[in-house]
Amino acid sequence: MRKIFLHVSVGAFVFVLTSGSVHAQVDAVCAPEYNNQFFEQQPELSPVLCTSGTPSQTMEGDGSTDLPWKWHCFDEAGNQGEQCLAFKGQASTCGNGIVEAEEQCDGHAGCSDSCTMQAQCETSVNGQYLEVLPEDIQTLCSVGTTSNVILGTGTQEDPWTWSCYDVAGTPDETCSAYEGVAPTADVDESTESAEPVVETSNTESAASGSTSEAEAAEAAEVAEDNAAQAAPVAVCDVADYSDIEGRIWHDEDQDGSTSSEDGIEDVTVELYDADGNEIAEDKTNDDGEFEFKDLAPGKYTVDVKQSDKDLDGYHLVHEEDNNLNGRDQLKLDCDDDYDDARFGYDNDARESAGDRPSSLSQTGGLWGMIRVMLGL
Repeated sequence: MRKIFLHVSVGAFVFVLTSGSVHAQVDAVCAPEYNNQFFEQQPELSPVLCTSGTPSQTMEGDGSTDLPWKWHCFDEAGNQGEQCLAFKGQASTCGNGIVEAEEQCDGHAGCSDSCTMQAQCETSVNGQYLEVLPEDIQTLCSVGTTSNVILGTGTQEDPWTWSCYDVAGTPDETCSAYEGVAPTADVDESTESAEPVVETSNTESAASGSTSEAEAAEAAEVAEDNAAQAAPVAVCDVADYSDIEGRIWHDEDQDGSTSSEDGIEDVTVELYDADGNEIAEDKTNDDGEFEFKDLAPGKYTVDVKQSDKDLDGYHLVHEEDNNLNGRDQLKLDCDDDYDDARFGYDNDARESAGDRPSSLSQTGGLWGMIRVMLGL
């Protein structure tokens, strides 16, 4: 009899709540002048981002097509409503891509249907020696947009590399650059110092010919060294190729430990090679685990797709390199499995709801409030 009375009481209580001021429909809508729009820089978090309700106090993403700026709108009770997106750049006048300036597509053949301009590396940077990389990485491509990830350390063996993408998101050209001063300056100095010795000879033409041959041999040797430096870091049998394993989990206590905490299922994880090209994709299983198998030696980037709907309401709180950008850059050798691609997320309401008056959100919403009041 006690169970039956409790069931009736809960039903009556729910009926009273739902027939009053609490509605199933969440009144929290994105502002159309911001949602799915393009901006030169990240919009400031303010009430204007939502037509009704208030925006979350944090904004995720970097504004790219893969990781757009993302926020949510919450109603007065703290219930999550619509998800809103925004992008960096300017909308193309002849397609749905992003271009640096609208003039890039003016007069282009077929521009009325889609903008198909070829992305290109910036010639003053590509293949050159630089003291440092530019702060604005978009200057690394003369046409198109620069990849979000720049790989390498800038050395001869490991140059900086990036890709230039057209408005359709296709990587059209791969670029590279080196840190420091071009080594050709030392070769020129040694050649100049050798010239006075040749002048003392009575057979100038023969000496000139010998010098030219020496220069050609030296140039060939430099070219051979460059080719050797560009060779793969290691060569091994397919049987000795390596695997990458990782996990995405709900790091509720935010301590970076995956033990005894649930994984997040169906999150998309992408794998990029050293040139910034996507070569594989996987989804996490019911324990949040993912893997990429049989990988040749080289450099790779593991990239969690932050816009994945299964991460809605979550924010990144742990990453092995502490960058908290949803990426892990690593290098594999022969028989060199990597199992530390771990990303911890939390959905702590204090991070997303901030100081909003939200008694319902702090108790788990409507049903959470009912359970608290009934002592369940």
